[in-house]
Amino acid sequence: MKLLHRTDYLFVGLGVLLVYGLGLFLPILDSDPAFNALVALRMHQTGNYVELYDHFMPYLDKPHLTFWLAAASYKLFGVSAWAYRLPSVLVALLGIYATYRLGKAAYNRETGLLAAVILATTQAFMLGNHDVRMDALLTGLVALAAWQFYEYLQQGTWRSILLGGFLAGLAFDTKGMVGVGVVGVALLIEVLHRRAWERLWSVKVLGGLAAFAVAILPVLWCFYLQFDLHPEQVIAGRREVSGVWFMLWEQNFERMSGGRFGKAGAGDPFFFFHTLLWAALPWSLLLYASWATRVYRVRQVPLPEWFTGGGALACLVLFSLSSFKLPHYLNVLFPLMAVWLAGWLVGTWERPHPAQLRFVTVTQWIITVLMLGVAYGLVFWVFGSQLPAWLGGTFVVLGLLLFRLIFLVKVPLRRALLFSAWGTLLVNLMLNGHVYPALDTYQGGRQLARLVEKHQVPMDHLYFTAPSPVYYNLELDAGTLLPPLDREEVVEELYKKKTIWVITPAEYTPAYVPQGARVKSQHCIDDYHVTRLTGKFLNPATRSSTLEQHCLLELERL
Repeated sequence: MKLLHRTDYLFVGLGVLLVYGLGLFLPILDSDPAFNALVALRMHQTGNYVELYDHFMPYLDKPHLTFWLAAASYKLFGVSAWAYRLPSVLVALLGIYATYRLGKAAYNRETGLLAAVILATTQAFMLGNHDVRMDALLTGLVALAAWQFYEYLQQGTWRSILLGGFLAGLAFDTKGMVGVGVVGVALLIEVLHRRAWERLWSVKVLGGLAAFAVAILPVLWCFYLQFDLHPEQVIAGRREVSGVWFMLWEQNFERMSGGRFGKAGAGDPFFFFHTLLWAALPWSLLLYASWATRVYRVRQVPLPEWFTGGGALACLVLFSLSSFKLPHYLNVLFPLMAVWLAGWLVGTWERPHPAQLRFVTVTQWIITVLMLGVAYGLVFWVFGSQLPAWLGGTFVVLGLLLFRLIFLVKVPLRRALLFSAWGTLLVNLMLNGHVYPALDTYQGGRQLARLVEKHQVPMDHLYFTAPSPVYYNLELDAGTLLPPLDREEVVEELYKKKTIWVITPAEYTPAYVPQGARVKSQHCIDDYHVTRLTGKFLNPATRSSTLEQHCLLELERL
């Protein structure tokens, strides 16, 4: 008997499409996603697809692929949040399919299907498909490359090694060497496991390397044109910076050592191991259990592969050596983790171990109930004042329906897995359907965009006092990049245009009203950095104390 039925996969698949579809049309958060959308916007507006700019300064950090795809999407569909997300989300969905194929190749069809469900319903993966940085695209490409390289180890075909090399090159074009490293570590561990050295010493590997070189050449050529040919540019306080050398070597070690990015999480060697506890919800405790029990029993029950679990665990250790750590760095490992966990769960089903089965069922019920409790708290208490009655009623009915349907399932393990998957989808339906739209009302950039539209501010008369993530969504909604002005430049622009509009934090407002000018109108809005939630902000009683003000000033020369 199958662990999950065909209808189970069908309903989970429909739920995934609904949740991801809602996420596609959410406003972009004022952080890295909005910044990436603006880099692509500049490409789209200028037609310059070679050079990368942070507003009006050269940008040397990430490669071009995310920006190229977003700019192409703008050209096809117009400038919008959903057009920016679309390419990354589509590749992430391909990554779910590749995870199924990898699980099928390493184990069997049932393991592949369950691995796809696990990946699609992993919390941080779902978050990454609306809070789109580089990681949704990178994760999809790594899953595709990993599938092809595993096929190469099994069958040794030219097709697999060439496709694997090219896809690994596209992963490099997305975020540098990190994706290539993940696939390379997994490949090396599986070669050691199988002692399949003949696969590495084959002439076909040279073909894979050639395909990789073909994929990365356009990005390296663009960096060469922008940076290597212009050594006079000052990049992070240095001249004579090679963009090619940076991408091939320096980028990796700058993040490992902290460098110009700082040392986020440097003092916590277990950062990624405890971050995984929430990032991989609702499957995180099962992941740790699968590593612990399989390693413990490895001599008793030989494993069919170490490509996925061994590769992911080794990369976790390597990531932990870095001095710069952020939670979304884990996303690239989720396809490997999903296959490893699915293999463990199917093995638990086929060779029942009573204690292990009890652990899985009890753990998944507790975790999913807690997740649902937090989600309902966010919807009805934290942002309840902004909740339409019909939407609140819908969430209550869906919750009751979920519990009703689950108790119709008689097999405990199947019931626990379905409750985890459907429960997580319901959690993210509430987040995407209400919580994130409610958070958007506290994003200053979006509110300023509405003010600019309401007062019909001419875009060639609108300026910032300094570029800031607060204003990214204003620029994206306006479809144009706005120049910053210092106080002296405000005077110059007033002299030229007589009336200008300036956006500035409220505390700096008086400093930007020069002598010989007056404030014709002033409109201020509240702002909060919604990617850094705190207890004071989440508590409706103390939220107002956490808000900052930004003002739109209409200055007129006297």
